[in-house]
Amino acid sequence: MTERLWPSCAGMVVLAACTSMPGSNSQASSSFDLFTGNQSIGQSTQAEVDPDGESILEEDTVANAGEAYRHKLEEQGATNEADVGSVTVVPVAGEAGFAADLTINVHHVLPNATYTVSRAPESFRPLHDDGICQRAAGLYPWEQPNSPGFAPAPAFLINKAADGTTITLTTDDHGRGSVSFHVSAPATPHGYTFDVMFRIFATSDVLLSDCFQVTAL
Repeated sequence: MTERLWPSCAGMVVLAACTSMPGSNSQASSSFDLFTGNQSIGQSTQAEVDPDGESILEEDTVANAGEAYRHKLEEQGATNEADVGSVTVVPVAGEAGFAADLTINVHHVLPNATYTVSRAPESFRPLHDDGICQRAAGLYPWEQPNSPGFAPAPAFLINKAADGTTITLTTDDHGRGSVSFHVSAPATPHGYTFDVMFRIFATSDVLLSDCFQVTAL
């Protein structure tokens, strides 16, 4: 399921100002290349969450942002397709290539657990915008360990900072947590559309988003 949070006439939908609240998780914001995994640490940020673990979004007067895309997370193998969180992507303009603000929220998952954030972006290969997410599924042109005619590439890239730190979120006693960070892919041209899927995982739990498309502003 996809929720589109449309910007107001004065600007955009942005993440709320960061304050310490139950269920929130402090994390350094970071900038990474969606396609190479290159990343650099930025200013420390923290997403404000409501009792269900969702980020509180508010309107702000930032003129260079596009619509926000929110996609729910589901536990891998679950039979009831329960909503256990969300991925929110807010593309922004004014930077070289693709840039966006991302927030990962989880709730009703493992308590006091550390989840790693990973993604399967598709770029500069055939079928990059067909809405199927072949990379996450290991299909052409993203077969594992490599697709004929293309360099080897993992199905999912783990988000890492420039110092090698893995981007994670830690849940509280109630299984709630959130992390926010900025992403940047300067090599991606403005107007380029690509498929992406997110995988948020702990030692004994895997959360998956659906396959969705993002366009660089």
